[in-house]
Amino acid sequence: MKVFCWDFHGTLTHPDPLWRDCTFDVLRAVVPNCTDALCEAVREGLKGKYPWDAPERPLRGEAWWARMEQGLFASCVGCGISPALAGEAAKLFRPTIKQLSRYTLYADAIPTLREVRARGAKNVLLSNNYPDLGEVADRLGLVPWFDGMVVSGQVGFNKPCAEIFEIAKQTFPGAEYFMIGDNPVADVLGGKQSGMTTILVHSGFCADADYCFDDLKSVLTLV
Repeated sequence: MKVFCWDFHGTLTHPDPLWRDCTFDVLRAVVPNCTDALCEAVREGLKGKYPWDAPERPLRGEAWWARMEQGLFASCVGCGISPALAGEAAKLFRPTIKQLSRYTLYADAIPTLREVRARGAKNVLLSNNYPDLGEVADRLGLVPWFDGMVVSGQVGFNKPCAEIFEIAKQTFPGAEYFMIGDNPVADVLGGKQSGMTTILVHSGFCADADYCFDDLKSVLTLV
């Protein structure tokens, strides 16, 4: 049996600057006279403070969100925003990033997932993302076409770490696994190191990938 593991952002959805835009929007919502320069400063201050910046300390569920909110709070205060407003911005980030309007599926995403299933293979979502991703995937109409979901914010490990791929491979032990994504490091190198056939999409050519496609429907040639 073949199992196709799919990255989410940039693979099934268009690669919009999601985290940047959400950071800017929450700041503009709570900070009076917020400037682009202040937004950029806060974003710069977030470097090293995201949950995925602490791989030695696997974070899951609410602990994942606590790290995210603490990082945004600290960056805001470091840029001169009052603790009260920084706290408001931090708490607003979670509902903001889950707004459905922030995600646009590629036109061939659902048709390809549906056809993979119709041909007898399986689909697994394998994403570096926040713990609530399943809620957004459901509202986008993706959930019915997946046979499993492995999200870093739920399991505590991020691609390209071997642990998250091994968790995904336990969904259907002994199956032949394919990793599909737009990131040459997280998806291609991570998947290859875990023994998966790797497919780079939407990102041009990568010598490390087994296959490179400009769209998702081309994956069907491997089913």
